[in-house]
Amino acid sequence: MTTTGAPAERHGARGVWTGSLAVIWGGNAPGGGYNCDGGRFNPVTNTWASMAAPPADIGCVEHSMVWTGSKVLIWGGRSGDVYLRNTGFAYDPVSNSWSTLNSVGAPSARGGHTAVWTGSKMIVWGGYDANDDIIIHSNGGIYDPSSNTWKTMSNTGAPYPRVNPLSFWTGTQMIILGGQSGGATPFSTGGRYTP
Repeated sequence: MTTTGAPAERHGARGVWTGSLAVIWGGNAPGGGYNCDGGRFNPVTNTWASMAAPPADIGCVEHSMVWTGSKVLIWGGRSGDVYLRNTGFAYDPVSNSWSTLNSVGAPSARGGHTAVWTGSKMIVWGGYDANDDIIIHSNGGIYDPSSNTWKTMSNTGAPYPRVNPLSFWTGTQMIILGGQSGGATPFSTGGRYTP
């Protein structure tokens, strides 16, 4: 894999596979700070292409990222020393352009949450609070890109609040597993959510 044209060194970035490109976004820079940029890697041609300049209030670390089949959705997280966000953006790797997701009705600002793509909607869940990282969430929301709207998830029977859990989409359910709450020992438990 070539490094010519690749984004700068980083850790904690997020990535998706589009079917033809690997798209990476954000991450922590070596020695501190954040990388608020990304890149597109084409394994057939073994080449990197840069991404268009992002919107100013996009999350660059502790964000979530999913592939819809036509766009990359990035939601939440933080950039610079700014508080966590409840904003999101769609990136089109073909036109190399950004658009804004509606934030009305979105979950509260957070980082360390998880997200899945259901085939038609993005579900985000968990994470820690924007104003107090001691507050951990066991709630989330469902974003519908076709209507650019959010719907609140039921948290009845939800797993214990946690940050950085794994999540999977089975075709009918979102499965949450692991993660941890504050400085506690990581969980081996989880839960299932049926939208």
